[in-house]
Amino acid sequence: MTLRFALPSNKELYDQSVQFLGNVGIGVSTKGRSLRVSITGLKDATGLLQRSADIPSNIDNGNVDLGIVGLDRYLESADPSGDSAILIKDLGFGQCKLEIAVPEVWVDVTSIYDLADLSVIFRQKGDELRIATKYPNLTQNFLYEHGINYFSLIAAAGAMEAAPLMGYADAITDIVETGNTIRENHLKILSDGTILESEAVLIGNVNTLSQIDENDDSFTELLTRFNNSSIKYEEILNVSKYGDVER
Repeated sequence: MTLRFALPSNKELYDQSVQFLGNVGIGVSTKGRSLRVSITGLKDATGLLQRSADIPSNIDNGNVDLGIVGLDRYLESADPSGDSAILIKDLGFGQCKLEIAVPEVWVDVTSIYDLADLSVIFRQKGDELRIATKYPNLTQNFLYEHGINYFSLIAAAGAMEAAPLMGYADAITDIVETGNTIRENHLKILSDGTILESEAVLIGNVNTLSQIDENDDSFTELLTRFNNSSIKYEEILNVSKYGDVER
């Protein structure tokens, strides 16, 4: 059976993925605008370019077998009851953080506890704290865990940092690498507002991978290259939904 490998279509993460795979002897190339990816150095494998947001669900439903994606996207989009699992959680690139940021003019709001107090004040005035985000699941869980129950999440597809300036949200949660864009838009990150520290992870469909390895060991071969050790499929059978392979 052919091993189907999903790679992120985002240029930066794609380039880093290609470099990583090249370092373990797996060549990757594309042709023109085709979404098909040529993979060399790994027997009987093919690649597909996909949006990062789509990779977790496509692995959950078995459309592809393996994929590289940011941990943030996996935890946000994967089906908790699906067939995907994190196989390797620290590939060493794509590092970023999902942060909560508020307007700089909120001088008395510097922590998540200050934000919780502010949400109560909004509520008492008949309003709700509005937070723009592309990560509603992760954001909602984080806020609930920190005692913030009065808020509404605003879906946003464009530049998140503009939401407070444009007036359709009071605060944002967004992926931050350097923080420059946050500061340039007169926002500040809460001192304890890190929702998630993320980097690229290898995820896979545990059911389809077992069938592939029964035929030709191509999955085990790939994991061996990634980890420089012999990892068999049986070792990930008991991996938790958001777990890791023992090294």
